[in-house]
Amino acid sequence: MNKRVPALRFCKKFCSCLLQSLLIVCLLFFVSATWESNGLYAQARKKITGMVKDDKGVPASNVTVTVKGTSNGVTTNADGVYSIDVSNPNAVLQISFV
Repeated sequence: MNKRVPALRFCKKFCSCLLQSLLIVCLLFFVSATWESNGLYAQARKKITGMVKDDKGVPASNVTVTVKGTSNGVTTNADGVYSIDVSNPNAVLQISFV
């Protein structure tokens, strides 16, 4: 019976270490998923700056520039200049004027 005691201690230590490792992995997964859902590391944002002109080449003010499929949008200033942050490198900008 004395020979079984060290094996039992090893089993308890092994299970304890395994449980701790599993908890750490779960915690890291949770933190990673939280960061991704909040956009903390999912994709870097990039600022796009440009100028909107009419068909005669005159800068157009108060024109709306939005990222297609999102609510992310800005309005051009009096010189027709806009600056918008995008997270998708393949984003499509929509220009509209009312």
